Amino acid sequence: MRFVPATAVITKGVSLQACYDNKWHPVKALSENDDATINVDWVTFPGYYYAMNRGELIISETDLARL
Repeated sequence: MRFVPATAVITKGVSLQACYDNKWHPVKALSENDDATINVDWVTFPGYYYAMNRGELIISETDLARL
């Protein structure tokens, strides 16, 4: 796992993880914003959508290679 690089083009449905309460939680990418943040849907917290900085999100090497 690594932080989402600035050069990665993140598409809808990409699996990521975000930290909350000192734990990593699964999130799904919804879209990218012009400011390079990524809109995510928190899988663990249904209905919670948030724009997050790439430095707050991690992605698996396997998923990163598929982009």
